[in-house]
Amino acid sequence: EGDIVVDCGANIGIFTVKAAKIVGENGKVIAIEPEKRNLKFLKMNVEANKLENVIIVQKGLWSKRGQMKLYSEGNTGDYSLFRGKECDGYTIEVDTIDNILNELGIHKVDFIKMDIEGAEIEALKGAMITLKNSNCKLAIAAYHDIGHGPTYRVIVPLLRDLFEIKVREGIVYATKRESSFE
Repeated sequence: EGDIVVDCGANIGIFTVKAAKIVGENGKVIAIEPEKRNLKFLKMNVEANKLENVIIVQKGLWSKRGQMKLYSEGNTGDYSLFRGKECDGYTIEVDTIDNILNELGIHKVDFIKMDIEGAEIEALKGAMITLKNSNCKLAIAAYHDIGHGPTYRVIVPLLRDLFEIKVREGIVYATKRESSFE
């Protein structure tokens, strides 16, 4: 109740809707989703559930602001900033979690769920201010292989100084270390 949740890779809103109901009217869910078809269903699900505590952001997440190509292999939820040799794609806006939250006036978060098809490493690099200034918990899909094995091999060392980390079935679960909270 009352938490600020960031849903990175909100897709059609299954987690967004559940989280919004849990945090209640005193909490907020920032649902970040770049893909236009998923976004349509995300908005429909938020409206159908009469959720006024959800902020939808139509951007991809990366380590800096700009534009990148989002590739599709045809399945809902199967969009990535990394594929593309034989896939269709189109240009999207990308930004950092730090920039997005700062523009929304949000400076601390309680929970971040991230499943962005291999872009998790870059997105975390663009979230370091938020991660340092928040006593948050993380659940990160880190089983994607972007050419160097599963992404958790890079994510765990990236977060180790700030978080206690467990990896289960390719998901990184992280809780802020007491000594690292500022």
